[in-house]
Amino acid sequence: MNPVTAAIHATLNGNRDAYRIVVESEQAMLFAYASLRLPDKELVEEAVQQTFIAAWEQLADFDKARDLGVWLRAICFYKIKALLKRRQLDGHNRRTATERLQQLIVQAAAERLDAEEQHDASARRADHLQACLDNLAEQARTLVELRYNEGAKSQQIAETLERTPSWVTTTLSRVRKQLKVCIEQREVQA
Repeated sequence: MNPVTAAIHATLNGNRDAYRIVVESEQAMLFAYASLRLPDKELVEEAVQQTFIAAWEQLADFDKARDLGVWLRAICFYKIKALLKRRQLDGHNRRTATERLQQLIVQAAAERLDAEEQHDASARRADHLQACLDNLAEQARTLVELRYNEGAKSQQIAETLERTPSWVTTTLSRVRKQLKVCIEQREVQA
């Protein structure tokens, strides 16, 4: 009985150290086999290691009448296929993740620009409003200030200005329309 066959028998009988002889006798052949099929040394080492682990786990199923090298190369072939598929999927997943990250960055930039534009538009509109308020007659400005800056109700404003509540409501409505027209005109001119 040759040393490799004896090592297989010893391994199957519980001698784990004997498997080292199997590994040492077939390792160079498997490295050469995997090197021809894989692009880098790291993958070759992984394929060979996985092959020997799978062979260890399936050693009881090995037909000792067959050639050990052929059996190991068959296992290695499937380990190589799995590694290449995993690498391809990893590459795909990396590309997908990169594309998604780029989409998120673009979306965040667009949202930031939108927010800046909205802020700028709001600031411009506030400037327009202030300019329009400055152009109001003093009584209209006082009315707006009492209602919107101080939060006074129509009845309170009417008492303060010695007017009727309906006059306050009607005048406020007219002033709001006047301010709206003024702001729209300023936006068109801007």
